Amino acid sequence: MLQDNYYLTAKGRELAERATQEFPVLAWSTERARLVRALAEATGHSALALRKRQYLQRDYAQTPLNEVIPSIADRARTRLARLRAEAEQGDAA
Repeated sequence: MLQDNYYLTAKGRELAERATQEFPVLAWSTERARLVRALAEATGHSALALRKRQYLQRDYAQTPLNEVIPSIADRARTRLARLRAEAEQGDAA
């Protein structure tokens, strides 16, 4: 399995924190990384496994390099609502 690990020195972390304070839009990337990590930990998957799953989404896989990946948020919300409803029906049975 191929894996990359990235580490920040104390100075690098300080710089990243200052940059995020000065340019709040940078916080988006940090928040997304935290969400991916939480999802990986909660589901018992590696970040690499989650990445592979992303490419199962046609919209993601077919987006040309350097183009904006279309949002699948609406589809994800619909699926989540369906899964929650199914789980509630299972609890009621």
